[in-house]
Amino acid sequence: MSSLQATNTGSVHATSAWTRWLTHRWSVQALALLGMLMVLPVINSGLTLDDFLHWSTLHEGARVANHTGSPWGLFHFLAGNVADNQALKATGEMVWWAANDLRTLFWRPLTEWTHWLDHGMWPQSPALMHLHSLLWYGALILLLARLYQRLDTGSPVRARLAVLIFICSSLHLSAVAWIAARNQLVAACCAVLCIGAFHVWRTRPSPRHGWLAVAMFGLALMSAEAGLATLGYLVAHVLVFGASHQPHQASSVWRERVAPLLPFLLIMVIWRVAYNALGYGSSGSGFYIDPASDPVRFAGNIVLRLPTLLLAQVFGVPSATLNLLAPAQQALYATAAAVALALCWLVAQIYGVWASPVARFLGIGGVLALVPMCASETTDRLLLNAEIGFSWLLAMLFARALGQHRPRRSWVTLPAKILIGLIVFVHLVVMPIQTVAYAALRKPLLTPTSVLDPLGLPDGRQDPDARLVLLNPPMAALTFYYPSVRRYHGMVNPASMHALANSFHDLSLTVVDAHTLELRSAGNKSFIDAFSRDVVTRPFKIGEVIKAGPLQAVVATLSPHGTPRSVRFRFSSPITSSPWRFYVWTDAGYVPYTLPAPGQTTSLPAPDLSRALMQQLKGEERRQAWR
Repeated sequence: MSSLQATNTGSVHATSAWTRWLTHRWSVQALALLGMLMVLPVINSGLTLDDFLHWSTLHEGARVANHTGSPWGLFHFLAGNVADNQALKATGEMVWWAANDLRTLFWRPLTEWTHWLDHGMWPQSPALMHLHSLLWYGALILLLARLYQRLDTGSPVRARLAVLIFICSSLHLSAVAWIAARNQLVAACCAVLCIGAFHVWRTRPSPRHGWLAVAMFGLALMSAEAGLATLGYLVAHVLVFGASHQPHQASSVWRERVAPLLPFLLIMVIWRVAYNALGYGSSGSGFYIDPASDPVRFAGNIVLRLPTLLLAQVFGVPSATLNLLAPAQQALYATAAAVALALCWLVAQIYGVWASPVARFLGIGGVLALVPMCASETTDRLLLNAEIGFSWLLAMLFARALGQHRPRRSWVTLPAKILIGLIVFVHLVVMPIQTVAYAALRKPLLTPTSVLDPLGLPDGRQDPDARLVLLNPPMAALTFYYPSVRRYHGMVNPASMHALANSFHDLSLTVVDAHTLELRSAGNKSFIDAFSRDVVTRPFKIGEVIKAGPLQAVVATLSPHGTPRSVRFRFSSPITSSPWRFYVWTDAGYVPYTLPAPGQTTSLPAPDLSRALMQQLKGEERRQAWR
């Protein structure tokens, strides 16, 4: 036997083994269990960020922004009230540069009930709260398997392979690992049920499935704003399959294509009107854009963000990469992403993927599902709904490449196989490793900045009137969570904790006089984040005075992007007086800092993040002390 024949025989045997396993009657349940086991270590990762706010609201009765139409207001962070925001700036919970009318209110009543169950049944067990999220994840996997079986009746192997690709994906891991992100899992479960019911309704006369689809769409919207992505799949369905009750037979009558969508469009309009009337939404933040109030800017973001999100979906390149680039670089990045995606589309065309109506439906649906996600800064967590379509689409491509299908032109075979091999390697080798590794390392990676840093600051019992000044925290906006984190762990908060700058870049600090110090970023870089203030609609001005309780910030110079590059901070009492205590962030966390003499300048180097990461992974002293 020749080596080529031996290789082909081995490939056939390997493929046959996979086929037998994927067609086993318990394979779906096994895949669901495998998916849950891959992320099981997250149950030991405790609470993170918004989780502490949920605890504070449900156990302390902490005041939250107006929560009309919501059981507890668990996703009501900032109501946009200037007086309330100024009060938060006075205590340091809101960074000084935040927009005075910053508003982040989200309407997710169905998901709130799941968190109420957590804190009512097992309030002292974050592990059980994580397990609750894992059960939603397992349910989502089973529902996806059922959806793929309905859509792809001719190939159970391909349907199961799609489920395997989904559970191997690291893109949606944060939605599973973060308790507060459960809203995306709940919305995704409702979305899959809606899509499946809609398909049955449109391919055979079954009115009850039509009502079920409408109900599930409404519940998806009540779970998370991401539920809106469901409509993308419904639009794709009528575009590909039309209104015929015979599967895979498209209708050419436009009226019949639009009519099935009318109940869902009505639900969406009612939801949006109620959403606005109750005061929900986001404004003043550079992280979110309201498509309704700024459609032109939203359209521009689609051009940049949609290729970026799709690149992450296909090749696993982190979508947050776009956020790290300058505007000109973002355009180049999006263009390169579009070129890579065009090549993938061409390869899929060569292998006959688009000949399948199911492939066209799920491909168009997956793309449309990402359009509303472009209202937010890019992050892989936004890809969960798109994975519903792309997991099957990738399975189709892989199956075609491994099967007997051959391109018509032989010269394209090798480059096409190389591209497909790269995608296979990313999704079935790299991503599973990333998923398991991150699930195991989530706690040591996140605990230092989200828990140990705030706990490392002095207890307010020692000096209730102390005002802590954090000169260069790694992520200043996280001080919003510091009070809740400290109360959860039994600590008392000082009078205030003010973050002055992020330690993104090297800083220089000058003590101007007894009441004033100045911070300046190296080069033309800024030391603030985009989340807290949208500099496009709320630009900074040189000389602008921003009050933050006992201190005020005066913008001295701006970067080319319109963000503060140097700022003077004037304190209400001498900076050497007893209320003020200064801290700098180092690789080991916050440490007390002695200011230089008036007129003197000193440098605050940006911490070595790679070294800090290694210390977080080791974390011997700090984690042992916390435990």
